[in-house]
Amino acid sequence: MNFSSSLLHILLIAACMCLLIVDVSIAGSIHGINRLKCENRNALQKFADGKEVTELERRLQALRNEMRVRSSLIDAYIVTSFDEHMNHQEEDVEGRIQYISGFTGPVADVVITLKSAALWTEQKYLELADHELDCEWKIFVIGEEPSIAMWLAKQIPMDSYVGADAKTIPRIMWHEWERELGKEFLRLSKVKNLIDIIGGASRVSPRDYSIKTHNSTFSGASWQNKVDTLRDHLRMHRCDAIVVTSLTEIAYLLNLRGSDFRYIPVFKAYLIVSHREAILYTNRSKVSIEAQLMLNFDFKDNSCFKEKCVMIKNYNDIWKDLRVFSPNWKRVLMPTMSVFDMGVSEAIYSSVNREIVERTSPIVFMRAQKNEIEREGMRRASVRDAVALCDTLSYLEERYIHGDQWTELLLAQQIDRPRYEQQYNRGLAFKTITAFGRNAAKSYYYPTNHSDAEITNNNLLLIDSGGQYLDGTTSVARTIHLGQPTNEQKRAYTNVLMGIIRLSMLAFPENLKPAEIDALIREPLWSAKQDYPYLSGSGIGSYLSVEESPIYISYTTNHKNSLKDGYFFTVAPGYYKNNDFGIHLKNVFEVVNSDRKGFLEIRIVTLVPFETKLIDRTMLSLQEKKWLNNYNARIREIVCDELKRQFKMPAFYWLMNQTEHIREYLTEEEYRQSNSQRLKQTNLYYLLITLTLIISLKSFLY
Repeated sequence: MNFSSSLLHILLIAACMCLLIVDVSIAGSIHGINRLKCENRNALQKFADGKEVTELERRLQALRNEMRVRSSLIDAYIVTSFDEHMNHQEEDVEGRIQYISGFTGPVADVVITLKSAALWTEQKYLELADHELDCEWKIFVIGEEPSIAMWLAKQIPMDSYVGADAKTIPRIMWHEWERELGKEFLRLSKVKNLIDIIGGASRVSPRDYSIKTHNSTFSGASWQNKVDTLRDHLRMHRCDAIVVTSLTEIAYLLNLRGSDFRYIPVFKAYLIVSHREAILYTNRSKVSIEAQLMLNFDFKDNSCFKEKCVMIKNYNDIWKDLRVFSPNWKRVLMPTMSVFDMGVSEAIYSSVNREIVERTSPIVFMRAQKNEIEREGMRRASVRDAVALCDTLSYLEERYIHGDQWTELLLAQQIDRPRYEQQYNRGLAFKTITAFGRNAAKSYYYPTNHSDAEITNNNLLLIDSGGQYLDGTTSVARTIHLGQPTNEQKRAYTNVLMGIIRLSMLAFPENLKPAEIDALIREPLWSAKQDYPYLSGSGIGSYLSVEESPIYISYTTNHKNSLKDGYFFTVAPGYYKNNDFGIHLKNVFEVVNSDRKGFLEIRIVTLVPFETKLIDRTMLSLQEKKWLNNYNARIREIVCDELKRQFKMPAFYWLMNQTEHIREYLTEEEYRQSNSQRLKQTNLYYLLITLTLIISLKSFLY
């Protein structure tokens, strides 16, 4: 009995110690990342007579005052970087996250209580967050502990309410937060958007734009045919209607484009499609006459003038109509998360009181598989985009030789200009990135006035850019050197390039998943014990977004979607040596049918040469060298002709030099150098075997 009591006593002590350890580990982590800069700032503030209140601090105080007004409802408030259509905060545009915290990164969640404030973001944005956020803020990594629920459990009492705007949170995320907060005895509550109430609604000036048609000359199919195909999918899933909130899906389906966003040609809207009706909810004053005519809708009579039409209503009418239409529906398709498309918001989801079918939107797969006109347009756009980038690169090298000084920001502006001159160009696909030396070593970097570095000939220069054209979207990254690279840089660059070459030579069965391709892209880097901290690739749209579902190339995920003929996607491997240099190569690829049934092949669409001086030819196989020579020959044939047609002769001669034929066979000296290490390893191997045999023989004899 005494032994049992003693054992029970020991077990209870051990359990208490374990709980204490767990509690301490969580408590220790609730302070977020170690902000060394803030320690210095806090030390300086001790000697300051007074502290001036910043605009961000005023906004945070205003939000807390608004929370106190609602103190009977909420003790904490969550803000996401999503808008009402599940788009992330856009660069150069002050979103709700930036308004309240100052953080300019595209992905973040903010949680504010009456006494504390915290921000969650992805690993690659931590340095940016630490630089931009006041020291009052705690910073955490999305997907790591503590989660929002764990942190809040230490900040507010049990049974407290946590407020959030259901219009800006995906249904799948709301459901997950509700479950996690429930475990901590906290409750998630739907409230109005407090950021907008305190003045954040006026943070963005409305742009002077109109919603325009995207001609079938470029889209390759009428909106009527696309809607008919969508209705076939509704019948297949036995659904009466679908509610579409993704802006790229709406733009694609209806052959419309807008300018609500700087880099993606879409407009804010909702869409309901049933078997008999199609209703677009948007800012009616921005719909052009040509768009009204194409959709067969008359604003004067507020009615359709043809059987197949799209009715156009005011943006906020969606909420009333969902309540009115719901009783007439039995089953409604609500798009759920699919890679980059987050699905409908919790507010949309909960507005329909009928049986809901949650699945990937059929429009995602319709949009991904380009038709012949879209495919040809993507290829043509890539040629014109290559002309623009080659024009810039040749100009950069020429002016640098003549003594011109360049910085990252100056070069970014220079890269953008030639694109605007190209036929069908409608702006940039994303903010141009130019990063030199140590700045290029960051996997996420945009040049600013604070970080703008001078470009010299003693390190690598990374350029990542893309364009929007009526006939396609482009995205390309190249790394160059204005001087002589080191052997380490050449080896790293060649490993990155080899992943692209091997992918380009790949033939594969139709059921192969994108995640399985990722290993092929990364293998040369893995062999050198190197890697990069992001996905290898994603789908790309036709005059839409540079990140498009359903393609997501990353070995860390298990997406079941297979590649199909007509899919276009980007692949962007890289290498980043901390505080030294970075390498990034990105190309657009097209999936095409193979000459063997059941197999597919991958064709490179981007036609911009790789930096010859950075390629270590001794690392390439004979097949890889042949591929590189064929690629360069294709560039000379297609892009050089376009450069001559546009009278860009300096760029023409530059490109001819950049695409010179390389020797496919090694010289005797190169062969010896490339095999010297291998021979040393082989000799060592045989020496070890010999020594082992001698030792074994001695043991046997004696």
